[in-house]
Amino acid sequence: MFKKLNNNRLAVLYSLVVVFLVVSFLVRLAFYFWSFGTIDFSVFGLLKIVFTGLFFDFGTISFFTFLYVIYLSVFPNKWIGTVPDKIVTYLFFFIPTLLITFSFFAEFTFWEEFQSRFNFIAVDYLVYTYEVVENINESYPIPLLLLIIFSLVFFQFLILRKIGAFKSSFSSPRTSIQRIILVAGLIIPLFFGLSIDNTDAEWSTNRYENEISKAGIYSFFAAFRNNELSYTDFYRTQDLDVSFSLLKEELKTNNDTLFSEEKYDITERGWCGLQLRLSQHRSVLPDRNALRNPQRQLGVPRSDESAINVHCML
Repeated sequence: MFKKLNNNRLAVLYSLVVVFLVVSFLVRLAFYFWSFGTIDFSVFGLLKIVFTGLFFDFGTISFFTFLYVIYLSVFPNKWIGTVPDKIVTYLFFFIPTLLITFSFFAEFTFWEEFQSRFNFIAVDYLVYTYEVVENINESYPIPLLLLIIFSLVFFQFLILRKIGAFKSSFSSPRTSIQRIILVAGLIIPLFFGLSIDNTDAEWSTNRYENEISKAGIYSFFAAFRNNELSYTDFYRTQDLDVSFSLLKEELKTNNDTLFSEEKYDITERGWCGLQLRLSQHRSVLPDRNALRNPQRQLGVPRSDESAINVHCML
């Protein structure tokens, strides 16, 4: 079976897909054992993580190989093995392999800090690239890491060359069956792009299981497109009644009293007060500087369920 897959025009494409799926599975397994103490272990849960992750891994690698699949679909058989064909094939191998290998390394550092796949924090890092690179350079041996990454890419190249993947790709014509496979390779990324959301991987009530089920690169581009970050996952929260009780104590002074008897209504005489109406299920931690920026400090999201009114009592 392996010999048959490796002895045709699509040998390099097959190799890229297989290597990505295997390495991605190993990364997912590493995260699983890394977070084992916070996961509700069960055989069913582990299988759900593996197969959900495999599903998203297929979607991820389909995006990386999309242009190469188009190239393999339209490139004439009579020009297979020519210099332009070899140049394009090598580029389509090295560029995706380098990006994927780098992302796997980055995922470990990101997980260590946030216990999460790539999210909008990772996207935000692109805006502050200089500061991020400086911080990483202070924490990790960047030259050594780059050397390891390029060495791994070259090692993968040697393996594919050893098993004859490049030779087969440059000497085998494209068949009718392979055309059907290439059409499928074009449909899969379109299906994922139009129908599959990153939140579809969130099948569990355990956040760690959901994050491990995702694919890091897929999560990155989903965060880039959606431009959002889960508030409850990354900000400290507590019971809403406790929060407002503490907030009222923070606002109360010796000369002023809160005259509103409503549990979630904060109004004080003699100064510009805040009136907050929040849905009962929200939970925020009050801050002594809340009045400076009520939406940011109190963690009040902008939605139809919540509202903030700022008014002055004379």
